[in-house]
Amino acid sequence: MPSLPDISGLLSAFQTGAFGLITVIIAVATMLGVAFMVNGGLMLLKASRGSEQLDWKALGGTLLIGTVLLQFVLSVNNTTTTVTGSTVTDYTSAMAYLPVSSQSSFWSAVLSACFSWVVAMGWAGVLRGFLFWKTATNGKSSRGDEIWRGATHLICGAAAINIGVLLQNIFG
Repeated sequence: MPSLPDISGLLSAFQTGAFGLITVIIAVATMLGVAFMVNGGLMLLKASRGSEQLDWKALGGTLLIGTVLLQFVLSVNNTTTTVTGSTVTDYTSAMAYLPVSSQSSFWSAVLSACFSWVVAMGWAGVLRGFLFWKTATNGKSSRGDEIWRGATHLICGAAAINIGVLLQNIFG
């Protein structure tokens, strides 16, 4: 059997990139949360001056999603707990359900890097789900029902973030 190449440095960089992406997503969510709160304040200011009619649905949605995004990590943890029924676990627990990971350190490192990107895409999916819900509060939808699209992104993102529990429920 031929030996597998040593790509541990590449896999480590790949995994570090996933964790860096999660950090960027959290920072973007926080900035968007601040922007939505400021937007809500501007909506109130314009309505108080009489220049615009206040749309309560848009104001409520803007402030709600702004608050959720300001507490993005807590919101993701709560969503994941609601969807999967348990607290967020480390993604490496998912490797226990794939026999190849225990047979070779090479495949264990490859799977670990891949699962770290699944988790990163889960964080991005949850952020996108919240943004779909914000779009739904504006009442302008060009591509279907934003509430259901947002819910789908939230559910699938939460499942991806907690991939270990998801695989445990599928195979266990």
